[in-house]
Amino acid sequence: MVVAKAAFLQLVALLPILLSGGIPLPNRIAQVVGALWLGLMGPVVGFAQEELRRSTLPGGRASLLGGAFTAVADDPAAAYYNPAGLAFVDDLEVSLSVTALNNSDVTYRKVIGDRDFNESSQSFFPLFSGASYRWGRLGFGYSYMTTNSRNIDQSNQWRDISTEETEANSWNRYYLESHDYLLAGPSLAFRLLDNLSIGWTGYYYQRTLKSMDHQLTHFNNGVVSSLDIKVSTSNTGLWNVWGLLLRFDTFRIGVSGWSAQKIADETTTNLDTVYFDSASSGPQSQSLEVDDEGRAEVNPATYRAGIALTPNKNFLLAVDVLYHQGKENDLGRADLYDTYNYSIGSEIKLGKVFLRSGAFTNYSMYPDLVANKASQPTKIDYIGGSLGFGVDTKTYEGSAGYIYQQGSGESQIIINSGQFQEVEANSRSWVLSARYKL
Repeated sequence: MVVAKAAFLQLVALLPILLSGGIPLPNRIAQVVGALWLGLMGPVVGFAQEELRRSTLPGGRASLLGGAFTAVADDPAAAYYNPAGLAFVDDLEVSLSVTALNNSDVTYRKVIGDRDFNESSQSFFPLFSGASYRWGRLGFGYSYMTTNSRNIDQSNQWRDISTEETEANSWNRYYLESHDYLLAGPSLAFRLLDNLSIGWTGYYYQRTLKSMDHQLTHFNNGVVSSLDIKVSTSNTGLWNVWGLLLRFDTFRIGVSGWSAQKIADETTTNLDTVYFDSASSGPQSQSLEVDDEGRAEVNPATYRAGIALTPNKNFLLAVDVLYHQGKENDLGRADLYDTYNYSIGSEIKLGKVFLRSGAFTNYSMYPDLVANKASQPTKIDYIGGSLGFGVDTKTYEGSAGYIYQQGSGESQIIINSGQFQEVEANSRSWVLSARYKL
């Protein structure tokens, strides 16, 4: 297994040499051939968005409050943010929220000359569904949610890259990716005192990623190179969520913590390369398949603390602070560093109608890029906002809202190059939610 991994990584590192018949390519060709083999390198040597812990905000009300829900925790979404809140919910509640449409874009500036490289994703997924029931001092719940979802179907074409005989003239890429991170499990809460409760949620997580990358490069001297990579990854495990909630008439304080235990990790990678020189007798090809059962999903422990102020029944202000504990990675992947994130949310009620808004951060756990070093991971820090409205009656609540994240950072999208690229990114989601109090 170790030998296969080393052989595979060595093959990828030597691709520019293999495609030139054993002679290193000029710098521009190495950039063109290596640069856009780079987007596919994420699934091969790392994990998509493991460094961003707030790609989605589960729960209808919670998402519109910007994720500031640790001290609010008064509907089935408490199972995710602070399960202790389930000891105070109404006798029986059912909640459902969906991301009606999510669009995300990432742009790498000036990858080759003045040319940018863009990546876009569009998806629809069930954001959160759950039910809770309170029996005396005990609270019970079950929830299912999507905490990350990406669907990419993208084609890129670059023409007239160079007119020099030994350099690339055109580059074509077709990329497909499906990536989901799902959580499901039960919750239990107990009210210790009239205003104090503890709670626990046990989530089973499943992460699946499948991608296909086809790239074709034409050189001015008649050489044609082709690369195909297919990646299939599956990770399963358990999340334990513990929470504590203290409630008073006009304010609440909540804390919770997350820790993970893996069950199984498996990654299969297929790589095929074809090199054709019009002056030679025929194409040359190489193929390799790697089954990697030891490449673990990285799930850093997360701790939350929140406070919610309710001076009257028509106004709510909530603030959360999150701490993500850094974690060392294996097989040359970048370490994750200690990171803080923040949320603030408010709710105003006018009779049966309410308005919710929030702001939050989604900072990367990757380190800042440094000079004189190559192949560092892309670091993007996001800041987001949410806004929504709805109607709340004694038995039903419905809402609609919009969540936006804007990010910027730096990348080294060109393999084995110390060159930096500026990165701009954004994510836009429409969220619909319904809640029934039975």
